[in-house]
Amino acid sequence: MAGIRPILRHLTALVLFALVAGGNALAQDTPALFYFYSPDWRPGNLNLLAESMEKIIAEEGVGVRFQAFARYEDFVERLEIERPEFLVAPSWFEKVDRLGMDIELLARPVRNGKTSYRKALMTAPEVESLENLSHGSIAATVHTMGPGGDRTVLEVFNLDPTTAKVIPVPKDIDALLALSFGQVDAALVTSAQFEMVTRINPNITKGLQVLAFSPEIDFPGVYATNKASEDMRRGFAHALGRLNKHEAGRHLLEQLGYEELRVKLSVRRMTRSPAEEASKGAGEAGR
Repeated sequence: MAGIRPILRHLTALVLFALVAGGNALAQDTPALFYFYSPDWRPGNLNLLAESMEKIIAEEGVGVRFQAFARYEDFVERLEIERPEFLVAPSWFEKVDRLGMDIELLARPVRNGKTSYRKALMTAPEVESLENLSHGSIAATVHTMGPGGDRTVLEVFNLDPTTAKVIPVPKDIDALLALSFGQVDAALVTSAQFEMVTRINPNITKGLQVLAFSPEIDFPGVYATNKASEDMRRGFAHALGRLNKHEAGRHLLEQLGYEELRVKLSVRRMTRSPAEEASKGAGEAGR
């Protein structure tokens, strides 16, 4: 009997591994929907991002169909048509009406050791205070700090929406260009974008100053919806946590401006790889 037990443990491990691997194969045959909306943190080429994301997540054993949105309105419209299993959205999305869709935070990006960032209100030197912008214009990506769009930006800096105005732009670089060409009085941008533009073309940012900073803004979260099963959440979270462990994953994170995706502790505790699942099952069978 003692000699049979190790054989049984070995066979049990093989069966469990086959079941887990088979589940992952099925996940790739019927990939989970994964939506992405991030007004500040996204590369210019969303199609390339989709290709990279699908390929790398699939290599971790999880099949996804990735769809990125440049505009919040398109993101919400798509949610009304078809709910995803997973999504990336601004942190304030947790606190608003989501069309009856429950979400659970799986992971939060990390940059420079932090899970939040601030935006800088850049102006020309002649703008000396926020009061000078009371009748001015600010170029900004909207929906960064809340669903209110233009109004949210003005409220953050205590500007009257009846006199000051926001000029919506797709990306921070567009805001900086508008300011450098004198088309607006201020630009609201991330420090990362400002530094990148300065490296590429210092003439664009020459002479600009920081007038004020926004409050801390949590990076967009990676969420599971109530359409995702626990097994799907576990496998997906495991894949996210491994992105900074290999070159392709690190390159993907760099495209987004991040160093890693920090998996939420409660999710991390329930996350095991297929090999770990098989090993755990074998140990339980041997007891």
